[in-house]
Amino acid sequence: LLTRFHVGTVICAIDTTAEPQARKHPELLRQVAAADLCVTTKIDLASQGDVDPTEAWCRSINPIAAIESADRLDLSTRLQT
Repeated sequence: LLTRFHVGTVICAIDTTAEPQARKHPELLRQVAAADLCVTTKIDLASQGDVDPTEAWCRSINPIAAIESADRLDLSTRLQT
């Protein structure tokens, strides 16, 4: 299987309404660190005061990942085939 398949784009979804302590979970930290793209979700339920710190947190874990909100995301331009 390793010769037939490869990892393309790694996408991690981040809930902007999650409590800050939820961001300390090791699995989430690993997912953000490995992501090519971090997608912020539940933007419609969050205030701008939640969105900006979420994006800053993602950038602090993985400064090279792209960060986009789910409501403006066009995956057809992001996925590698």
